[in-house]
Amino acid sequence: MIVMREPVPDEVARQFLKYFLEDFSGGQSLYSAVRNARQRLEWMEDEFPCASWLPVICQNPAARPFVWAEGSIKNVKKIVVGGIAIALIFTGNHIRENLLKANNSSPIEVSTTNKINTNSSINSTETLQDLGDNFSWGEKILIGYNSNQWKQRGIEAFAKKNYEESIGYFKKSLKLNNNDPETLIYLNNTIAMKPSLSDKLPVITTDTIKPCVIQNPKPLKIAVIAPSFINTQNQINEEILRGVAQAQTETNLSCGIKGRLLQIVIVDDKDKDFIAAKVATKLAKANNKDILAVVGHYSSRATIEAGKVYQENQMVVVSPTSTAVRKSFNKDYGINLNKYVFRTPTNDGIAIKDLVNYMVKNLGKTEAAIAYDSSGSYSKTYREELKNQLQSIENGKLVNLKECDLFNNANLENCVGKANETVSVLVLVPETGVTLNKALKMLDRNNTSNLTLFGGDSLYSKTVENKGGKVRNLRIPIPWVQNEANQSQFETNAHRLWGDRDQVNWRTAMSYDATVAIIEGLKGINGNPTRQGLQQVLSSPNFSAEGAVGKVEFDRNGDRRITSKNDAEIGVLVKVKCNKSTSVGCKFVKVPQQ
Repeated sequence: MIVMREPVPDEVARQFLKYFLEDFSGGQSLYSAVRNARQRLEWMEDEFPCASWLPVICQNPAARPFVWAEGSIKNVKKIVVGGIAIALIFTGNHIRENLLKANNSSPIEVSTTNKINTNSSINSTETLQDLGDNFSWGEKILIGYNSNQWKQRGIEAFAKKNYEESIGYFKKSLKLNNNDPETLIYLNNTIAMKPSLSDKLPVITTDTIKPCVIQNPKPLKIAVIAPSFINTQNQINEEILRGVAQAQTETNLSCGIKGRLLQIVIVDDKDKDFIAAKVATKLAKANNKDILAVVGHYSSRATIEAGKVYQENQMVVVSPTSTAVRKSFNKDYGINLNKYVFRTPTNDGIAIKDLVNYMVKNLGKTEAAIAYDSSGSYSKTYREELKNQLQSIENGKLVNLKECDLFNNANLENCVGKANETVSVLVLVPETGVTLNKALKMLDRNNTSNLTLFGGDSLYSKTVENKGGKVRNLRIPIPWVQNEANQSQFETNAHRLWGDRDQVNWRTAMSYDATVAIIEGLKGINGNPTRQGLQQVLSSPNFSAEGAVGKVEFDRNGDRRITSKNDAEIGVLVKVKCNKSTSVGCKFVKVPQQ
């Protein structure tokens, strides 16, 4: 049965049934069709909150799942009956409740995976808990657009605990598409279940690999948050996963952490704060609490909400992308993060410093207007920091324009014009989601103006890059950009692993650094690795890990420590540069400093 966790409006039910049948009749498995349909409901969540989380499969684990087989009348009849059952359940959700009461049981959530075959001839002493639709150790595909038959077969074999078979399929999938970090993580996870096959990992260094001696067959476990965004060209989840997968592969090739291989569960929280809190709760309590740490979350908003849960469970989270200014002993504004939340990118105070320096030294400007989301923690703290830094320079001023409130102003046509009349610099700082889309439209409207634009790091994306000449006046401060010459070891290994320079960006590098920080922290614990022990190691003023961008060290607030040694490497301005006047061949490049 497919049921709704709660009564739903008819429109949500109709849309779900439409999306489900489109995929199911097209050959997708029952589980994949339900998952895809749920994801496609996200556009309705502004009007119907949590709509995508309501549909769930309830099934007898011993029953074979339905398939849509056009050549079999018998199976078609099954689907028709199943479709009628779905429709009835949508209109009578109380049936499910009565069944549960009659059985004196609680709802059973069955995720989008085949059930594990406990009679498999290949057994493992390790058990991986299935955490639900938005979580995967390797038993389901979360990034559907980057799939092939070998990846699907690897998933199915993993779910049945046929690990040797799964390894072969995942390797074939990577041979077909080596630029797929989800599959590489699943390959690592599978090998962690069969440590004797660690030589099956891809070699990404020219150094001689020493034979591994796995001292403890039980892997160490962490999680990574890789959110999906509907209706966008951006593949932020894969950008994050590439850094994590590289760090995991390098570690497992080097015999893991104290002789234990590393497993990583991938999680999709949709970058929604209420979902982030829910997945954080699951991660904190899963697998007998043996998930030791989390790489994530994406936005500062989601990191704040999830961070509260992690603090309650004494669990470390290291965000590679949250950059909002943190409230501290010398700042009375900023976001509140607890001692279990660490961050590897530079915070927005560093980014804004680079922005203001460029304004003054290169443009001769001291005044700017800002278009920001007045409801968002990232946008609001960015505005406060920009105002303070501008006021600290001679004749510096941040001009407030009511036309440029991305949250309250539905029509932003006048923002660019008003900013052009008042000042010659406009800073765009949207949150993710609706206000980001508004900011993108403003970039299009600026095509004919002489306004100099600066943007928050959320605007660093393929969508903006592909606008080409329309964003010729845009500058974005970000934590890191690739070196054209004198590449680091991280860059060399990344290019060897993924084969495409353009797939490695600041989110990849910061995710690598976040994963490496956790790995080195676990290595630094005396005795068995624990959550509390990891927090203590990372908080130590002596902690240091070799990352993609110099040393990874944290200040007493948990943010990345900036020193004279890494100041030149961390924090750069980028712009979009095109080979021609069209958008073809456009990419972000470092802005030369004068």
